[in-house]
Amino acid sequence: MRTIDAVPHNECVGCALCHDVCPVGAIEMQSDGKGFLQPVIDHDACVDCGKCAARCPLLCYEADTSIKSPLKSFAAYSKNESTRYLSTSGRAFSELAECVLKADGIVVGAAYDDEFSIVHRAVETSEDLELLRQSKYAQSDTSGIFRLVKAMLKEGKIVLFAGTPCLVSALYSYVGERGSGLITVDFLCLGVNSPWVYREYLSSLEEKYGSKVSRIWFKNKELGWNRFSTRVDFVNGRTYRKDRATDGFMRGYIVHPLYIREGCTRCRFKGMPHRSDITLGDFWGVEKVIPEIDSRDGVSVIFANSPQGCELVEAAEGSLSLWPVSFDAAVRSENRNAIAQSVVLDRRSDQFYADLKRYGFVKAIKRNASDKPVVRVKRAIKWFFNAIGIGGR
Repeated sequence: MRTIDAVPHNECVGCALCHDVCPVGAIEMQSDGKGFLQPVIDHDACVDCGKCAARCPLLCYEADTSIKSPLKSFAAYSKNESTRYLSTSGRAFSELAECVLKADGIVVGAAYDDEFSIVHRAVETSEDLELLRQSKYAQSDTSGIFRLVKAMLKEGKIVLFAGTPCLVSALYSYVGERGSGLITVDFLCLGVNSPWVYREYLSSLEEKYGSKVSRIWFKNKELGWNRFSTRVDFVNGRTYRKDRATDGFMRGYIVHPLYIREGCTRCRFKGMPHRSDITLGDFWGVEKVIPEIDSRDGVSVIFANSPQGCELVEAAEGSLSLWPVSFDAAVRSENRNAIAQSVVLDRRSDQFYADLKRYGFVKAIKRNASDKPVVRVKRAIKWFFNAIGIGGR
């Protein structure tokens, strides 16, 4: 009987479905040499039932990377200006999630644990929803989350599940397509980063600032929505803040992709519409589509991929400022790569990991994610013109 071993290591997405579906607990998620969780089978305990391979999203779904229009497309942002500022883009996810919570439902998504590692968890209140807001830029540990979602659906709960496109596909494989009460939200994904690298990044900051981290805020808006700034607060009251050109972690993710999971470089879940009910993203270049829109604190793009997704967007209309747009207008060049193309790892990726192990994060980034002076000058000029409203993203 075929098992999850049929999936090559460099193609696995680490969704942990095989861990959850195994009836005898013979599959454990273990960190590989680059810090990504990878399924490992205890062959002495394995009963050769084949359920892991039968449910694996890489083995049970045919890849369809064609691009077709979803049912509806929107530009959107929350009418609550204070909380919109605190969110990654336009706070669309929070408003959609609030609708589910008001219906006595449950929302599942990525959150920080007490050590600021990233895990998937369920929340049932508006107060706890804050844990799921904002982008987390490393892969989430989802071990056990599919079992939890299925159990809640069996109890008759409405569940809103948020995750990467591959996670949504894995969930549908686990609970059945369009399971009753299940609503799914994914996002325009550029790939997931190594949890090990992320932890080393935080450790380097804690060493520099002489204190433990008290808060992490990726895509902080204090320097502007489109600057991809990172803010980290520390217990001793100090604060770190850099934009994507100068923050080491974001340079190794956005500018020079060094530590994205290898399976993301051959993503089988590109194309449109996604399998999710709703796909979210930043609406980069929205000013060119809707000149009068207030984009200072972020605007979301919403793709409603199913009738259920359309219904949820309509339910949130009272708390969202919505602009229906055509799919072609919504798919600006800035977002097309996330829809149509897999990320390409920087050629220095393997050397980065070797340097990380030998020297630590700061030196590894400096050695492998540096630009020539002329490149830095050109980037500074581009961002200057963006800041004054000329040019693109």
